[in-house]
Amino acid sequence: MAHSKFNVIDHEKRKKGIGGSDVGAILGFSKYKTRYDIWLEKTSEGIIIGEDNPKMKAGRHLEPIIVDMYVEETGAKILKKNPFVVDKKHDFLIGNLDGISKREGKKRVLECKATFDYAFKHWHSDIPLTYYTQGQHYASIANLEFIDFAILKNGWDLEIIKKPRDDEFIALMNEKLIDFWQNYVIPKIPPPPMTLEEIKQFYPSETTNQTIEADIITASNFNKYIELRKNFAKLESEFKEKLEDYEFELKNYIGENAGLKIDGAVVVNWNKNKDSIKFDFGALQKNYPRIYKKYTSSQPGARPFKIANHLLKED
Repeated sequence: MAHSKFNVIDHEKRKKGIGGSDVGAILGFSKYKTRYDIWLEKTSEGIIIGEDNPKMKAGRHLEPIIVDMYVEETGAKILKKNPFVVDKKHDFLIGNLDGISKREGKKRVLECKATFDYAFKHWHSDIPLTYYTQGQHYASIANLEFIDFAILKNGWDLEIIKKPRDDEFIALMNEKLIDFWQNYVIPKIPPPPMTLEEIKQFYPSETTNQTIEADIITASNFNKYIELRKNFAKLESEFKEKLEDYEFELKNYIGENAGLKIDGAVVVNWNKNKDSIKFDFGALQKNYPRIYKKYTSSQPGARPFKIANHLLKED
């Protein structure tokens, strides 16, 4: 392994507590994991090690470089590299910090990240909530006053974002983390779903053929849902029509040319893609059924949420 933080022993440690990278998912801020995913990781037999993709590997290789650049930029002293920290009060609140540094007379969490300009622009000069919660979690368990996020953009441009410890936020965050661990992980009871993604994980298929009767609250929610769906469909139709009108004018103006410029800057590329080759699976199945069967596999079916058509029609 390129980095000791990601060996099997450390995965075993992480399984015994809530680490910084778990916090955002547990609070519902992560785009990549749900709290149900985290619950599975903590309660499943054996060790679940997620996919180690090239971006993650690159981040680990870049970490010592980011640390060196951070020291050079700030004059900070690195007190500890990659310390494993356990909260003094709750031993299941843990963290693998990138480092603990000292500058301007204050010890602080050092958290290293690598990204690109196009992604950084979406941060709106701040950091994503998953990173913020990770930093606050580390500040809490290590009892430090500040977090330095050392952000390496495009492999060469270092930006440092300093955040103070937020005790009010930490209190609310820890309340949810403690609840998650004590009420769901320890008794091995799955947490109730909070998002649509968790609903998909929780209820991948129906287990009965029953259609159940709505109670008063559910009936009210359904009527509001239908009303919003109708309004959304109407607005979408209006916007789509306007967009298509403008798109027609733009494409008609470009015609056989490759794109459009405004004040010398290219704003539209309209180039034909290369012709593609389409594989005829139907013909293969018909003419060579054995080969087709050998190289196909069953995939879980979707569970579409279908509303009765007459209810979505305009009044």
